[in-house]
Amino acid sequence: MKRAVFLSLLLFLFLGCSNSSKLTVGTLNIRNSNANDGNNNWSNRQDLVVNFIKQNKISIIGLQEVLPDQYSYLRNNLTDYEAIGPGRVDGQNKGEANPIFFNKERFLLKSHSIFWLSKTPQKPGSKAWNSACPRIVTWVQLSDKQTNRDFFIFNTHFDHYSQEARENSALLLLSQISDITKRAPFILVGDFNCSLQSKTFKTLTTKWNQKPVLNPVITKPTRGFKGVSYTYNDFGNVENHQIIDHIFISSNLKENKARIHKIKNQNIYISDHYPVTTNIKFTTQKNNYPISANKLSLPLFPPYLKNMNNIFTNKTKVEISCFSKNAKIHYTLDQSEPTLDSPQYNEPIVLTKSCELKARSFQGNQSSDQIMHQKFYKSILDTSINLDEIILNNPINPEYYGDGINTLIDKERGSIHNPEHGWIGFQRNDIDIVLDFGKKIVINRFALGFFVNPQSRIFKPEKVIILCSNNSLRY
Repeated sequence: MKRAVFLSLLLFLFLGCSNSSKLTVGTLNIRNSNANDGNNNWSNRQDLVVNFIKQNKISIIGLQEVLPDQYSYLRNNLTDYEAIGPGRVDGQNKGEANPIFFNKERFLLKSHSIFWLSKTPQKPGSKAWNSACPRIVTWVQLSDKQTNRDFFIFNTHFDHYSQEARENSALLLLSQISDITKRAPFILVGDFNCSLQSKTFKTLTTKWNQKPVLNPVITKPTRGFKGVSYTYNDFGNVENHQIIDHIFISSNLKENKARIHKIKNQNIYISDHYPVTTNIKFTTQKNNYPISANKLSLPLFPPYLKNMNNIFTNKTKVEISCFSKNAKIHYTLDQSEPTLDSPQYNEPIVLTKSCELKARSFQGNQSSDQIMHQKFYKSILDTSINLDEIILNNPINPEYYGDGINTLIDKERGSIHNPEHGWIGFQRNDIDIVLDFGKKIVINRFALGFFVNPQSRIFKPEKVIILCSNNSLRY
């Protein structure tokens, strides 16, 4: 009789220690279905995505680059999940989405919404900071039926072109998370297009007021997780391996077993990114918001340029603004660091000569950690020399069209601040351009600039050849 009681007690203790509160959370950029990826097109990869989610029994996953046809397929084939994923163009059905899929048997949806990573977060389709396209954050508030705990999930996809957009998106995202979550636990997932060493990643993980903002589940490429050591694979073509897909958690959550999954079936990859997963548990402390009693204590946003024409002939007007309300902007034109004693920005600055503009935002005794700086060049081109004809022998890639052929002759210098319009790109074709001046001219100097962004598969040319001709026949 005593032995039977003892065995029953052991069974009770074993069952009582089950790990039912564990959440398996993931993130995956599935690569949109419009891309011409050959054998790795969406129709060949879609089942890999569905099977990965099912076989790993993922509780919640944030996906990126999901177009309407992909969203429909995933919802039809992940019947155990509910999904929230409006499009980034109109906040409804247009454009790529960042949907959040969650197990509908375990979680109860309490609220959800989206906001845009721009100066007007509630304006559908809005862009800022020279981003190539609209960027959004999808969020849901869930109630875990097993633990009776409420928490938030945020899913985003930072811009791949503009570093300025990524840095400001990080600050805006922290502010929005503070406003939305208050003291509740939260999880942030997504494709952040930033490495562990980037300024954006450091902004997301830096301590403000001696308290952590976000805790990354992966902090080093060789420790703390199982699997491969990078997330962006470019279908096997990338050489610079980086972790740019991340999961962050608030301090009242704990994680373990973070992993990057190398999913590949023969020569077919699950995506041009590998998925990241981790197991997450609630801490015993309830209502313990990790930042402060109310909102995040955030730094000031740095100033930003409202217009970008950094090469001019006679003069140009420069407009500056700041996302932080009531911030004052001070600037310099002599390469010195802006202080409260520097000129205060109140109206557009008129530039008549080449210079470097630096600006910083101030609010009381606080100043922005980042200083905005931009070089402006007064053109010394001989304006009497005009092109008689410009011949483009190979077509421009439609995805990197800039302002067409005018991009080469608009007397504006391309920069990371204007990747959408300041550059033209070529794919699988050499750049073959003929500039016909219609008469003999003297060329004292020739300079070329190239926009390089390996994450977007934009690389420098292997070589450059410059030829001259007096008759357009022999070069």
